[in-house]
Amino acid sequence: MIVAAALGVAAAIAPRAPGLMTFALVAFAMGAVNLMFEADGEVRVGLTYMTGTLVKLGQRIAAALRGGDRYAWWPYLLLWGALAGGAASGAAAYGRFGLGALWFAAEGAAALAVVGWRMPGARTPAR
Repeated sequence: MIVAAALGVAAAIAPRAPGLMTFALVAFAMGAVNLMFEADGEVRVGLTYMTGTLVKLGQRIAAALRGGDRYAWWPYLLLWGALAGGAASGAAAYGRFGLGALWFAAEGAAALAVVGWRMPGARTPAR
């Protein structure tokens, strides 16, 4: 919900103040997304950068070719596809709606937060 709130505030202020504050809120939201997957001070899965995901994908494919887990690369391919698809759809939305496209991101983040909240064990604090 923190991500959704930051994106919602960014979308709300964008028509009046489309500068630094709007983009700072978006950057804050993306940083918060990565923090959700932090454990022991390390980010387990980076959700906002493509190169690390692509490297992990390549490593898992190489391991599979050497006899390792045959399917360990699949989640990284899905994540990379989601990153690429999100970049393409975000660019298309921005081209059509300008900074108003931030509302789509805020609504999507809120919907995912609700879905996540309803999942079993979602309210158990991470260790």
